[in-house]
Amino acid sequence: MKKTTIAVIATNAGVSKSTVSHVINNTRYVEEKTRQRVLDVIEKYNYRPNKLARSLALNQTHTIGLILSDISNPFYHQVIHGVEECAYQNNYIILLFNARYDLARTQDYINTMIDHQVDGIIIMASSLSEETLFALQQSKLPAVIVDHPYPASDNSASIIIDFQTGIKEMVQSLVSAGHTRFAHITSTDNLWTSRMRKEIFLSELNSAGITHDKVDIINGNMHIDGGRDAFKQIIAKNEKPTSIFAVNDLTALGVLFEAQNLGFSLPTDFSIVGVDDIHLCLDVKPSLSTIALPCYEIGINAMTMLINILQNKNDVTEIIIKSRYIQRESSDIKFIPD
Repeated sequence: MKKTTIAVIATNAGVSKSTVSHVINNTRYVEEKTRQRVLDVIEKYNYRPNKLARSLALNQTHTIGLILSDISNPFYHQVIHGVEECAYQNNYIILLFNARYDLARTQDYINTMIDHQVDGIIIMASSLSEETLFALQQSKLPAVIVDHPYPASDNSASIIIDFQTGIKEMVQSLVSAGHTRFAHITSTDNLWTSRMRKEIFLSELNSAGITHDKVDIINGNMHIDGGRDAFKQIIAKNEKPTSIFAVNDLTALGVLFEAQNLGFSLPTDFSIVGVDDIHLCLDVKPSLSTIALPCYEIGINAMTMLINILQNKNDVTEIIIKSRYIQRESSDIKFIPD
């Protein structure tokens, strides 16, 4: 079947191709009688405009790139929902990229989006280097960076996650319950977000009178299996902690599963706290305490800020979103030290 073109519509409506274009894009006044005639022909032929051609002409693709650290982590599912909902309401489509905590992969994805001329980019990936961010700035690609420092400009904005509020609440709660020895399961220090969580945790413990020699730092991989392996390292120590703070909920769940598998009682033997507040926190027994982040809200805000940049309404270049400590069963006990 021969494809209907704008020329076919123009011929059958008795107008020029430019008039058809003006009717479709609403770019110039067209007499109502003529306009309706064009619309009737469009409906008759079920004509769909070539959006690619229009995008090239307007230098807009209505496409947004979204880079996330790890789409297998349920936390990011709600972030995606927030971005997608806002994008849909504003006629944008989303290209999703999974960084997998890999710096080189993140850089490749940014280059891919620049080459494919997306309108803008949202990045919520721990694997970012100063070189990568500088190259992004130089490209002038409109960008919103989440949970990583990024200089504000006319074509950029950032969302800062205030982890200190939630971590401080957690430390105060655990110390007041009697805990004096802790473990923290982190990730490699080249992941900025995990490094920041570790530094804030150690700082708040120090403020509460817990020195660094009372804290075991163990590397994980941000996944459940990493939490399992980390817990085995914790119980192998001569002086075991009684409270474990994990870099994210998946790691904390790995700790919880392995502790139960080895016969430990929770939270009697160990208090466990994660970060993110994914839905699985409520599906396990004991339910998992966590530093909660409003993931859907983060997605909505990121996409809204990017649209404002694209529409030259970039009045707000930085938003700070607070975390909060949610105490559930995995840390809900008054610990009495020996």
